[in-house]
Amino acid sequence: MSKKIKWASLQPLNGGMSIGFQQAIGHAPEFVITAGFPHCSHYCNYINEIKNEDVPFILMDGTYTEFDSKEDEELFNKLNEDIDIVQYVPVCAGLSMLNTCNSEDSKCRRGDPHNQQNQNMYETTKMVLGKINPKVAVFENAPAAYTASGAGVIEVLRDIAKENGYSMTLEKTDTFFHGVPQHRKRTFVYFWRNETAALIEYENKVPKHLVDYLNEIPDDAPLHDVFLNEKDSFKDVSYEYIMENVANDDEDTIIDVFNRYNIEKTTTAAVFIDAYPGIDGAIEWAAKKLEEAQKEHDEYMALPEEERTEEKTFEVKEKLKRYKKADRIFNHRKTKVSAGKGYWDDSCPVYKDGAFVNAIISKNMFRMLHPTKQRSLTIRELLWLMGMPHDYVLLDAKKNSAHITQSVPVATSKHIGTQCKLYVEGKLKETESDFIKQNNEKQKVDYESKSHESVMDTEEW
Repeated sequence: MSKKIKWASLQPLNGGMSIGFQQAIGHAPEFVITAGFPHCSHYCNYINEIKNEDVPFILMDGTYTEFDSKEDEELFNKLNEDIDIVQYVPVCAGLSMLNTCNSEDSKCRRGDPHNQQNQNMYETTKMVLGKINPKVAVFENAPAAYTASGAGVIEVLRDIAKENGYSMTLEKTDTFFHGVPQHRKRTFVYFWRNETAALIEYENKVPKHLVDYLNEIPDDAPLHDVFLNEKDSFKDVSYEYIMENVANDDEDTIIDVFNRYNIEKTTTAAVFIDAYPGIDGAIEWAAKKLEEAQKEHDEYMALPEEERTEEKTFEVKEKLKRYKKADRIFNHRKTKVSAGKGYWDDSCPVYKDGAFVNAIISKNMFRMLHPTKQRSLTIRELLWLMGMPHDYVLLDAKKNSAHITQSVPVATSKHIGTQCKLYVEGKLKETESDFIKQNNEKQKVDYESKSHESVMDTEEW
């Protein structure tokens, strides 16, 4: 009978990566370590209240150097025995493309290995490798960790790994390759308790069409009738212009419109207007809408106060505000494009044939469209696109909606967890390198160290 694999989770955030590991390994973790991040409460509720697993949660300070209490420390010392696998989800803002802080003297400058936002990554890694000391550990980070902009950060991590007797593998992958219709590119950093790294196995599952995937959600699944705002909140002014001026009839969806134009790639409502109907028509439409809204507003506000209602007053003010914005942004886009420059595009993203979505992030999930219905996505649909089980509940869902995005899709994590399990079982191929970069998208090794050189000195970076 094979020995039970013992694994633990540190800083699980909403728990997506931990749930994937449990699916891969077959049972709950021995313990979970957190620093009081509010995101972790969702996983604690799911694993212990909904699934009744009774997993111990151990609390530490924000630097993972001190336990919150003597009882926490004693519990850790009791449970931390022969742990095979640890998975964790450090803060990735230091390498995220959404981090736009690039001033020379900034402590949050993207790509700077010593910026404040990278410290959580180093602190969690030191805790995992130095104090838990598993056979293999792995964490998720931004795509940039695999590129030249991440080389300095990876060099710091290699130093930590070497100090603790570990080699490393970077895996570049996309959730789309793990059977979910979401293109979410990420880097996973493996630490092997060995002088040389293991060679992970690739995965390439063809996902279902987005419509079929969303149809798997039971009608009575919690949060399946809850929207981030209102169900039609996705109707930005670019969408509205297209549906009023380009759609054939009320039965048309924006995806039907895009398909008639044979659009072959993901785009947005704004880009579509630039390329096809043209921005001049949108400017003319916005000006007319603004004129009508201004007239309605002025006539209504001229009524005696006793004839006005709070609801109608709000409605006419919001309409005027909406078309002032439309007039402003369409003219702004024309000015930018005419000057050969780009602009901030906050219009609805539309995906080829409605077959998939791009990475769900807090900046775009409010604007994501259902592929066949004239509405935005429910919180349950967004959770399912992150692979969360149908009985998983996001606590105080609207307030904590950003937590949906702040973890690892379960299907991707199951692949990562399977590699760790295979390693513990001695089923992964051994190499002669202490550092490897593997590209799951291309199913190839991009780089393999031969002489333990610094990654900063290689052409690959």
